[in-house]
Amino acid sequence: MEYYLIRPCKDNSKATKEAILRGLALAKSESKKLILVVSAYSQARDSSCLRVALGAANFAALNKNRRVVIGSVDIHLMTTKSISEVGMGFQGVIVYLWPQDNILRTITTDLPNIKAILALEWNPESLEGWRREMNGTLITLE
Repeated sequence: MEYYLIRPCKDNSKATKEAILRGLALAKSESKKLILVVSAYSQARDSSCLRVALGAANFAALNKNRRVVIGSVDIHLMTTKSISEVGMGFQGVIVYLWPQDNILRTITTDLPNIKAILALEWNPESLEGWRREMNGTLITLE
């Protein structure tokens, strides 16, 4: 499993887009699904960062259907609570937008067959302990 921590610059829209683009590239290279995880659906619905990252049409479809296809990648929107329904056999890619450390650790443990987890920090250094523990790659944006 691969782990990535994306540390945003001053522009959270740029960081969100980078996280999604990297997740899409990983999912496409492995012919896997991509799951975007947020704390609550309202967080996705109200996120200007996510709207900018996905574009208006994809953003609307994702919020309406909880699913959108970009390129050849099937993207699903899930919450911290609903991600537990995925099951241990899920082998795709997860992009977790603005997670809390303890929830990220739970997902890492509960879904052992994931291809990759990309976590986008909201507060600088808030997920550094997780990254070090998982021997993850730090991606710092400027």
